[in-house]
Parts: sequence; structure tokens; C-alpha cells
Amino acid sequence: MNDQCVVAQYSDEDQFHTAIEVLDKAGFTADEVSLIQRSSDVRKAIPSQGVAEVGPASDGAASGAATAGATVAGGAVGTLLGTATLLGPLMIAGPLAGMAAGAVGGGVLSAAEKWGVEKDVASTYEQAVEAGDQLIVVATDDVVRIDEAQRLLHTVDCKSLERYPG
Repeated sequence: MNDQCVVAQYSDEDQFHTAIEVLDKAGFTADEVSLIQRSSDVRKAIPSQGVAEVGPASDGAASGAATAGATVAGGAVGTLLGTATLLGPLMIAGPLAGMAAGAVGGGVLSAAEKWGVEKDVASTYEQAVEAGDQLIVVATDDVVRIDEAQRLLHTVDCKSLERYPG
């Protein structure tokens, strides 16, 4: 069976992090979840006090900011922020990061076509992220897990929530 995916779009950083925590508490793993946000917005994830930048900063402040953002989010899914890949203006973490880095041509999110996201829809998502929105993509071939992800993400006030058949 092909992987299916659910894409949740958030315009509120707090809701984005709450959704990450909800997925983490439900047992979703870094192999199932991808996180996408504008690379310049990584610093927003860091509260003004109480979080130290952890680990080597291979990409300057953005990398340290991603690690600190992961500390804020916590959990297995939240740690994705600390292992993010910067691709152009976007920061991508999770399975989609490797696929996007290996994609030849097209937009960064064109790699999501594997999950049934059409090219024009992927382009719309990419434009939304460049404008400041954040995306959570849950992908798996387990229909029960996709149903659960969709139900959970729906409980955290998202701007849009779409399911793609793979």
C-alpha cells in the first residue's frame, strides 16, 4: 500500500507547537512526521528566557535556534526541529527533508507528490510557508495511524487540514 499523508497548516506558532506535542504524546515518531516552517522564523520558537542553545551550530544562529526550538517542543517529534535541514527559505525536518534535498528541480515540497500532493497544491503550501505559516505532514501506509493523526490535528486549531491518498 502507498503512503498516505495528512497536511496541517498553522499560522499560529503556539498552535503549531501544541500540535507537535499532541502527536508526540500519541506516539507518532520522527519517521512519520515532517515539520516545515520558514527558516527565518526559527528564532520565534525560542522563548526570551530559560532555553540554552544546545549542540554544535553547523549553520550559525539558525541551527542553534532550531535546537533550542526542539528543546521547547520536546519529545521525539519535537526533536525534529533540532535536526532540520535548511533548504532555501524553508526549514524542513523529518522524512520530507531527505526527499526534498534529493529532489531535482521543482519546489522543495514537490517531494510530497509521493504522497499524492499535486504539484500546484505543493506550490501553494510552499508559498504559505514563505508567508509565515507552518506545516505538519504525517505520512504512513497505516490507514489507522493516518485517521488518528487527522483526528488529533483537527483538535488543535489549524488553518487547514487536508488528507492525500498517496
